[in-house]
Amino acid sequence: MSGSSVDYRCVLAVVDLGAMTERVLDRAADLGARCGASVDVANVLEDMPVFLHHAGVPEELQTMWDRNTASSREHLARLVGGRPGIRGTHTVTGILAEETEALAARMAADLLVVGAHERHGMAILLRDRSDEILHKTGRDALVVKQATPEAPPYRHVLAAVDLGENGQPVVTRAARIASLYGAELTLLHVIDRFPVDRSNTLIAPEDRDPLGYEREDALSQIERFAIKAGAAHGRREVTVSARKASREVPAFAAAGGMDLIVTGSHGPHGLGRLLGSTADGIVHRAACDVLVVRLPSAA
Repeated sequence: MSGSSVDYRCVLAVVDLGAMTERVLDRAADLGARCGASVDVANVLEDMPVFLHHAGVPEELQTMWDRNTASSREHLARLVGGRPGIRGTHTVTGILAEETEALAARMAADLLVVGAHERHGMAILLRDRSDEILHKTGRDALVVKQATPEAPPYRHVLAAVDLGENGQPVVTRAARIASLYGAELTLLHVIDRFPVDRSNTLIAPEDRDPLGYEREDALSQIERFAIKAGAAHGRREVTVSARKASREVPAFAAAGGMDLIVTGSHGPHGLGRLLGSTADGIVHRAACDVLVVRLPSAA
């Protein structure tokens, strides 16, 4: 979990001034107000391709660039003017992921809020621009998925719980978010090896069904996480699936009407270590918002 506090202290919303911008700002401002955190918004203007510098007249390119910068600042000022919870705006130039992380580091931001656009057909094979930020950052990130006119409060939070030391930070964060919103909380662990593999780390007694024993052990660990997080209420679920957790978790959330998934990932670069990693798959497949909690990197 980011920092030592259960609440975020500094939120940075990163927007492209497109269709998702207002939803991202609403989410950032709302969560920031509930946490008592400061909220800033940034728009990163990426430099023009090299060939344009060679093909164009330098003075004309500079004029166009100055116009784009002024337009970004004016647009951000208008958006912030209607959202008093947002403290400041930043228009910066450079590579999206690098500038975002540099600005977040200078601000000591412990949460990034970014938008993810719907993708269809071949477009789903292409990396969303928000992926670049997620793969680079070393802090928590909230991915806003739906561009609805308003951002209603979260009503049902689903925590995708890994077992072992990685489970507690996710449960603690999910329990706190659920508490801030007065939302329902479901803790879910997916046993996604069955029926192909069995666990090599948990040996069932000879008189016990191995799968049943594994489910009981998982429920016991989840309960310990919940108690430590102060989450006395809510569902604890262990589901057995032939699908990977990266597919089962979004499907479970959709079937249950959850509007926020909380999952963990090692970072920075943790989200992109393996193509199809659990956190990456959840972010790409979920229909609802996804909060990625940064876990300590493995040695």
